Amino acid sequence: MPGWIAENRDYLFFVLACLTLFGLLETWLRRRTPHGCLPWMAWPALGVLLCSGWFLVENGGQSESRRIQDFMQGVAPTYAQEMTRMGHAGLTLDTPPDDTNYQRMIAATKRWKAVNPVISDVYTFRKIDGVVRLFVSSETDYDRDGKFEGPREQRVPLGKEYPQADENMLRALAGERTFSDEPVHDEWGVWVSAQVPLFDEQGKIEGALGVDYPAEKWIAAISVGRQRMIWLMAVPVLILGFATATTGALRTEVDARRSIEKQLRESEARLRTAIDGIPFDVWVMDLTNRYVLTNASSRENWGECVGKGLADLGLTPEALKMWEEKNLRAFAGEVVRSEVFQMVDGESRLLHSIIAPVRVADKVLGIIGLNVDFTERFKAEEALRKSERRFALHVMQTPLAVIEWDTEFRVTAWNPSAERIFGFTAAEMLGKVATPFIVVESAREQVAEVWQSVINRRGGWRNTNENCTKDGRVILCDWYNTPLVDDDGRVIGVASHCEDITQREILEKQLRQTQKIESLGQLAAGVAHEFNNLLTPMLLRLEMLRADREGDPDLLAALRSIEDAIEQAAQLNQRILAVGRRSSGKRELMALNPVVDDTIGLLRHTVDRRIALDMKLAAGLGPLLLDRSQVAQIVVNLTLNARDTLLEKYPTFAGTDWIPRIEVSTTMVQAAAPVEGASYAPFMRACQRLTVSDNGAGMTTEVRSHVFEPFYTTKSPGQGTGLGLAVVWNVVKNLNGWIEIESQPGEGTSFHVYFPVPDAPPPVFLSGPPSPVAAVSSSVGNGLNILLVDDNIFVAETINRLLTREGHNVTYAQNGEEAWELCSDGKDGAFDLIMTDQNMPVMTGVELVRTLRKAGSTVRVVVVSGHLSAELTKELNSLGVNGLLAKPFTQKELMAMVAASVSASREQPRPSAG
Repeated sequence: MPGWIAENRDYLFFVLACLTLFGLLETWLRRRTPHGCLPWMAWPALGVLLCSGWFLVENGGQSESRRIQDFMQGVAPTYAQEMTRMGHAGLTLDTPPDDTNYQRMIAATKRWKAVNPVISDVYTFRKIDGVVRLFVSSETDYDRDGKFEGPREQRVPLGKEYPQADENMLRALAGERTFSDEPVHDEWGVWVSAQVPLFDEQGKIEGALGVDYPAEKWIAAISVGRQRMIWLMAVPVLILGFATATTGALRTEVDARRSIEKQLRESEARLRTAIDGIPFDVWVMDLTNRYVLTNASSRENWGECVGKGLADLGLTPEALKMWEEKNLRAFAGEVVRSEVFQMVDGESRLLHSIIAPVRVADKVLGIIGLNVDFTERFKAEEALRKSERRFALHVMQTPLAVIEWDTEFRVTAWNPSAERIFGFTAAEMLGKVATPFIVVESAREQVAEVWQSVINRRGGWRNTNENCTKDGRVILCDWYNTPLVDDDGRVIGVASHCEDITQREILEKQLRQTQKIESLGQLAAGVAHEFNNLLTPMLLRLEMLRADREGDPDLLAALRSIEDAIEQAAQLNQRILAVGRRSSGKRELMALNPVVDDTIGLLRHTVDRRIALDMKLAAGLGPLLLDRSQVAQIVVNLTLNARDTLLEKYPTFAGTDWIPRIEVSTTMVQAAAPVEGASYAPFMRACQRLTVSDNGAGMTTEVRSHVFEPFYTTKSPGQGTGLGLAVVWNVVKNLNGWIEIESQPGEGTSFHVYFPVPDAPPPVFLSGPPSPVAAVSSSVGNGLNILLVDDNIFVAETINRLLTREGHNVTYAQNGEEAWELCSDGKDGAFDLIMTDQNMPVMTGVELVRTLRKAGSTVRVVVVSGHLSAELTKELNSLGVNGLLAKPFTQKELMAMVAASVSASREQPRPSAG
């Protein structure tokens, strides 16, 4: 019983209010006249109305619950089919967190929750050894703040035990589709859930999928449905109360007329005046079925009816029969209440009709009727309900801040998203000028100009500026402003929609920097190829000249200096390629030191020569799962940041013995990621630490606390965006690392970047430039027929001359298409070896090899290039090339490659491109 009362307390309150109303009406009638009271049918009618109303209210709540249940049971099977298609049956307790299928399923659940934000969570589970365990359960933004913070919003580990499993979950695992309408409490909150079974490819049940809906919203929806019905019930109750009160008053007047004729005439006059003022139809009919009294509203709608009967009103046969039946029931002593649609002046109207007998001394002398036109009210209430629902959905649930201002820039409306973005509650902001609270000092003049433009309707509809939050953070926001204009054309306020685009700006900055590095990498690859085409013949002809002039020691010494310069140029060329290498978008197993060394080697040419740039790279560091371009981006941003602080300090110490210095170092350490507010000892693990230190101005504690915030900068205006270190923070976090700062004002700053060493790194294929060719006697294979393919005449002539001097017969083709013409139709048998450049017009080297293998050719092939990517190297190896020779190369390396290629074992059949 207490539970039923708690569930229906809203309707019980309504019943109490109705009883109170009728009690007040009864009291009023009794005080008005000694014998005044409500008609005896009023209380039974009220009882019937309230009892039937209870069923309406119950149905209103149940319809809302059924709507949510139908929605959840509709989407759950669709999600289950998607999980089955993605291979959910293949997941096991040993599936690693970075498993591709697992990650796809995690991403799918995030996408479903983004598409259907009313859903709290989508997850899968299985029963293993009698224990229900969660399998796919992604990060969930329960707080709807765009972040995944706190333990309850983090991804649930695969295989985590779920002790709150109820009967519905077990039934879903048995193959049933279930819905839990009783809220379930667990460590993530309180939910109602829909569960469906998951099947493997053989149609067997391998698990189940659940969809959670917040119990709080479930209960709130049921409450809204019930309250809607309660408000609907209030209308007939009020009509009944008013009608019965009016009827009681009329009966009192009739009694008074029978006793005193004078009072009768005065009462009749007062009654006529009163009913004429009633905004709905009131009429009285005598025992002859003739109208004896109508009010102004009735005369306006039906014309003058006094002295006429129903048949004289021009009603349709159906309407005439209906009203005659109701009147007969009233003449019989019944109070007849009904809602009917009646044509009035050619328009269908909704009328609430009450017809009651007029009694004197328990004798029926006539009937009185009231027709209350509910049409406009019904339409208005329905339109209002729809409008309020749309407005609530927009204002209360939109992720944008919706703020309204008066003409003095005072806040008049402040929605929940505004509270989330700026940190101030509506109570704190309503009625206040917003500038001191949410506008940074540097943007106030701009905001004032925009405000004046909007108020004066000259523009300013969209604006982007920096804002500040309650906790002091600076954010970047997009504002969409609309002046509110009344019927007279006056601006009475402004409505603004605001979006926090801080994170988007950081990601766009990071993307721009990544694209810049990748663009430089593509440019570097092309330039490097041309440099290598120049360096290759220079180096080879230098060796030929040295072989021809072995007896001239002075010349040989000079040639050695030239050779050293060529080798240094080749090394610089390779370093440019390594630093600017295009990012694949995924991590590879690689050593940290070479990436740092290549990046710093390139930066030495851009950093001010007054700054000492030192490196201390620890030996023996193992490989890590990294993205080369992201690591290079970290080194570049931290080094240039150190350069800027040193250049700011330099004028103060110019002429002293202070030397500006940047030191970049790596080392192996035991460290743990800091956990703010943790009451337990952090987990220590092996990490490789990258440190960028400077002896510049250092930082105060205040600066250190804000240094990674977007748009925060201590540089002069125009000298920085304030996004460099924020980008570094995001990149390090993306690589599963963390960053720490050591700094003292006046002493310098050290940024420590920690990269955790993987416990069990996955096997990957390391690829890179072709390995040096082992020394093989150049006498092997003399007199070979070699097809040389290269579009650079200078390179081709030099290689041709060297091969000819070694006794080989060389045929030259300027590109891959010419080479294919010489080899097609089985003519490749004329050549013992094809030596082709990779980067050529018309047909590249790899395209030539593909064409040869597709035609079934087994001719030996050596590919020469100044730059081969890992993907291209892997493809050439799969096509069965006999060697990869990197430009520039020496005469010894060239001859060794030719000898090694023709003498290599060919026991295994060569794969083809087809």
